[in-house]
Amino acid sequence: MKHALLKTTHALEVVSLGLMMGGMLTLGAFVAPMVFRSFPVDQAGAVMTVIFRRFDAVLLVCLAGVALGEVVRFLTKADKGSKLLARLRRVSVLGLMAVTLYGSLMVHPQIEAFQKAGVRRGVGVEGQAFECLHKTSESLYKTDFVLSTVTLILLALI
Repeated sequence: MKHALLKTTHALEVVSLGLMMGGMLTLGAFVAPMVFRSFPVDQAGAVMTVIFRRFDAVLLVCLAGVALGEVVRFLTKADKGSKLLARLRRVSVLGLMAVTLYGSLMVHPQIEAFQKAGVRRGVGVEGQAFECLHKTSESLYKTDFVLSTVTLILLALI
């Protein structure tokens, strides 16, 4: 029973990390550039806001899958081999959780509020704040991608 539970939650964790990474790469490298080339800036921003808010929901579900895998692994004392690699993976997961939750629950709702209020990035005081939040969001997604990749590699090594 324990073995089946570990294999299932391990698979859930790997799939969750893959979905996070694939989604971030797809949105950042393909969807956003295409939307901003196809629509006026204001419309493109509104479209991307809807897309990113939905993607945040996907990220949160995936994060729950990663967390579940880690909890099961911890409770069953399943980490074998390098304790250092296991600790690094846990730190990576905690960082991933912090960055994803901060972006999804704090930064992105503020961006959406600016978007709905018609604030233009970089124009005026509010626009400067909007621009700062946008750069923060980009940095958070990049950090999420790196932490997801590191976590996935560490899962493969242990």
